Amino acid sequence: MEDCMRARDAKRTGAEGTMSDLASIALGGLTLRLHSDRKVTLRGLSADYTAFRQTSQTPGNGDDVVNLYLDPDNMPPVDGMLALLETGSSWSVYTEGGNHRMVMLKPPLTPTPLWQMLIERGSSEVVVYCGENFVRRVGGRVEIVNPVCYPLDLILMMYELATRNGVIVHSTGIELKGRGFLFPGVSGAGKSTLTRLFQNNGHAVRLSDDRIIVRELGDGPRMFGTPWLGEAGVCAAGNAPLTAILFLRQSRTNSITQLSGKQAIEKLLPVVSVPWYDKDVLAPIMATCEAIVSKVPVYDFGFTPTDDAVAFLEKIQIA
Repeated sequence: MEDCMRARDAKRTGAEGTMSDLASIALGGLTLRLHSDRKVTLRGLSADYTAFRQTSQTPGNGDDVVNLYLDPDNMPPVDGMLALLETGSSWSVYTEGGNHRMVMLKPPLTPTPLWQMLIERGSSEVVVYCGENFVRRVGGRVEIVNPVCYPLDLILMMYELATRNGVIVHSTGIELKGRGFLFPGVSGAGKSTLTRLFQNNGHAVRLSDDRIIVRELGDGPRMFGTPWLGEAGVCAAGNAPLTAILFLRQSRTNSITQLSGKQAIEKLLPVVSVPWYDKDVLAPIMATCEAIVSKVPVYDFGFTPTDDAVAFLEKIQIA
């Protein structure tokens, strides 16, 4: 791991004046800025990310910028590292102690990892090692398939948001006339169903039907759309102040019941993307969840999967 960190620092030091800026993607009020220390072509940016791509040159420093350095040549071994998580299917997380984490994506049928990502908690410098399946060399040119998509960006954002008062919530997010409403729920609770019901509502902006980023900022909690869409295929790059959290429950009638702080936390934690395997990041995530529910009213929302639910919510947001 120490060798990896020295390589990362060398890339960062050599970036000034020589590092190519490949792309910038905005997520949750942060900018993920991709770099390479050689001339490469980045390809394969998913259409779902188009609205999140930044076209202007954002400065590569500051608390709101995370710099990712793509390395197509130096995939490090994880032998001897401590496994924090080994799913047995796709991705794993390793450490040698301290703040460093090595995340690896290696599906069972691939002989080598598709990518590995070196994260240091509290740092805005990340190295992404691209596997041979992501790299194509044609003559003197190097092409890299963009690895910054699901699940790499979601895993990275879990760690980056933990130190920036943010969490990823398994939820639908709707903006109604400048107010943000968060509808968390487990799979099958009706997130995509509710999102579809708002399709023809001229007052609503549908930010996502599956995952929303919430950050506790200076002016209060704010919710952000993400490209991590669900069954309804909805995602948008907007954001709004978080006005209320309504936990979804399909019902024969539309109703809301306000929850206590304890009830709110008990319902929120199962739908937040939390690296439970990594105890070092649990405390700040818990603190952020507690801050959010202390400042925003939280409800149980029993809803009918009909247009009546939309009309009911519009009356609530007016009140």
